Amino acid sequence: MKKLAIAICTLAVALCALTACGGGAESPYAGTWKLDGFAMEGLEMTLEDLEMSADDAVIVINSDGTAEMTMDGDTYPLTWTEADGILSFTDGTDTLNATILDDGRLSIDIEGLAMLFAKA
Repeated sequence: MKKLAIAICTLAVALCALTACGGGAESPYAGTWKLDGFAMEGLEMTLEDLEMSADDAVIVINSDGTAEMTMDGDTYPLTWTEADGILSFTDGTDTLNATILDDGRLSIDIEGLAMLFAKA
């Protein structure tokens, strides 16, 4: 009987540890987002229009609240939060806000120019 109780306790501890390390639910924003175009004052420009590549700007969003933005070969570590459908990215000094458009793209507005990202 004592061996059975020890086995049950060991199993319960193992299950609790696995549950704690599970990381919780995956964020719907998590994943790789690649540059898809730009928009300004109602005019949308494609990457082809600008002779650019989707790899020119990439955001990797992790479920743990961290992210990385790579632009022109330089990678910047970020943290992010979401409130009321607005994603806020910060490097500890500056903050960029992003919204999810009706077509599923991520839009980051920088001084009137929206960078549009599509989930890869």
